[in-house]
This record gives sequence, structure tokens and C-alpha cells, in this order.
Amino acid sequence: MKPALPLTIKPSLLKMGGLLLASVTLTGLGLWILTLDSQEIANAGRSVDPQLIQVIAAFGVLIFGATTLAVPVALWQSRHGLRIDDQGIHSHTWGGLLAWHEISRGSAWQNARQQLLLFHLHQPEHLSAKVSRLRRHAMRMNLKNVGTPVVLGNAALKIRFEEMHRLIAERHAAYQKLTTDGLAEAG
Repeated sequence: MKPALPLTIKPSLLKMGGLLLASVTLTGLGLWILTLDSQEIANAGRSVDPQLIQVIAAFGVLIFGATTLAVPVALWQSRHGLRIDDQGIHSHTWGGLLAWHEISRGSAWQNARQQLLLFHLHQPEHLSAKVSRLRRHAMRMNLKNVGTPVVLGNAALKIRFEEMHRLIAERHAAYQKLTTDGLAEAG
């Protein structure tokens, strides 16, 4: 069987740019609210406690400010997006290469409008040893919530979920057939 050419799925600059614009806007709005004094907020005609509004604005600044900083970093780290080749799937999400032989099976998962590919691994602890402490924590949360530490979404990529799922499933099936045929010939 002839090896398949590597496939690179680029990140979607439009989606990431929209997220960056929204986070900058909401961070600015939160900062503006924080500059107002309690009397100005009370005069706005709301019956909500002005201090509560300022606390909510402070949380908004923290969350959306972090997002404002994280989006350019994520774009830089994922500038090559996702790469699928004969070795496996390359992504910064799980620290580099997720080799085909590490994947026992894959499945699709959907919750509301969020769609994810779930990769069930033979030995998930090997992968968690390769990633940072923060990513390791995220992988533990994935394991708790969806039953596997390795998930992949298409939210930041230039590809539809169904197409990404099909491509990865085809490549994984080709790898399994190649290794099964190799074992049969050796036996």
C-alpha cells in the first residue's frame, strides 16, 4: 500500500480574528465600567448594586483579557494547524505527535453545538508525560468529562467537522490495515 501524502489543516484566521476582536471589545468594556464610580453606575437607571456590576466587570476583564492574550499565542503555536501523516496526528494541543499505534479507537461526540473527536488511547499516561502541567490538567478534565484525555475540535481550523472526522478515520483505518497485513505476512 502506498503511503498517503501528509495533510495539513491550517488554522482559521477569520474565526480566531473574530474571537480576538470580541475579547478585546469585552475587555475594553469591562475596563470602562471599572473606571466609573458607584454613583455613575447607579445613575444609569439600573436597580442592581453598582458594586456587583463592578465585580462582574472585573471578572470580565480577567477572563476576556486572558483570552485577548491567549489568542495570538494560540495562533502562533498552531500556525501549522493540524498535520495528519503516516505517523499519526501532529498538534500542539497534546504536545506534538499522537501516533496511530497509540490510538485504540476514535469516536465523535457532540454536546449542543460543540463537536469533538475523541481519541481513546491504549496507554494515555504515556501522552500525559509529554505535556505541560496545564495541559495535563486539561487532559484529566477531558478524561473525567468525556472518557478520554485526548479530544480534537475544529473550532479554530479551516475544515468542517465531518470532513476532519472522515479524513482522520480513513488514515487510522489505513494504518490498521497496513499493520494487520504486515502481521499476517510475518505469520
